[in-house]
Amino acid sequence: MISALRYIAAKEKTQDTLVFYHAERVDSTNFGKYQFKSLGLDIEEIFSSFNIALDRINQYGKDGI
Repeated sequence: MISALRYIAAKEKTQDTLVFYHAERVDSTNFGKYQFKSLGLDIEEIFSSFNIALDRINQYGKDGI
């Protein structure tokens, strides 16, 4: 989905107005505390966070949950 947004913006020639953000948890004890980091058009950091989430899902599955 994120990659598709980038390609659609390029096709429609609107990529100069497109900016991706990555939410980073500021306080691990407070679920609602996030800082948003502007990534411009670079979506690699977003994909890296998806990989971390997938690793955690796989780990929970191994633990029988």
